[in-house]
Amino acid sequence: MEVRAHTKYLPISSQKLRLVCDQVRGMDAEEALIVLKFMPQKGSDLVYKTLYSAISNAVNNFDMDREELVITQIFADEGPSMKRYKAGARGRYKPRVRRTAHLTVFVEEREYDEDEYDEDDVVTTAAPVAAAAPTAVAEAQPAVEEDVAEEVAVAQEETAEAAEETVEDAPADDAENAENKTEGKE
Repeated sequence: MEVRAHTKYLPISSQKLRLVCDQVRGMDAEEALIVLKFMPQKGSDLVYKTLYSAISNAVNNFDMDREELVITQIFADEGPSMKRYKAGARGRYKPRVRRTAHLTVFVEEREYDEDEYDEDDVVTTAAPVAAAAPTAVAEAQPAVEEDVAEEVAVAQEETAEAAEETVEDAPADDAENAENKTEGKE
C-alpha cells in the first residue's frame, strides 16, 4: 500500500525541485533522509520535510515498519506563477516571475519475493564450509600458539631489561644533579 504526502505552493521552481527529487527516487526512505540532510540545494530541505511527513503518515496511520519504507514515486509539478515587476532604467519596468511548485512523495513497504530470499538455501550452502573449518583451525592452532608464546616471552624479556636500565640510571642522574646544585650555591 502506497502512502502519500503532498506539499503545495513551495517557493521554488519545479525545475530546481526535480533535480533534488531525481537524487532520491527509488532509495530507502531512511537513507534518503540522510542524503537530503547533507545536500546543499535549497530544495533538499523542502523535499526532506515532505518525505519525513510521508514516513510519519505510514508509521502512525498504517502501522508500517519505518526501516522497510522505500520511495516509490516522487515528483514536482508546477504551481501558480506570481507576476512581479521591478523598476528598470528610463522609467521602464522589468517583469519577474516568482514560480511555485507542488511536491508529491509516495512511500511503500519493501516487499521481498520468496525466490530472492530463502533461508534453507543460506543454511545448506554454509554447512560444508562450516564443517571443514574446525579441522583446519585445529591443525593450525598449535603452531600459532607456539609462535605467539615465543613472541610474548621475548617481549617480556625486553621490557624487563629496559626497566632495569632505567632504574639503574635514575639514581645516578639524581645524585649528579644534587651535586651540581650544591656546587652552584657555593
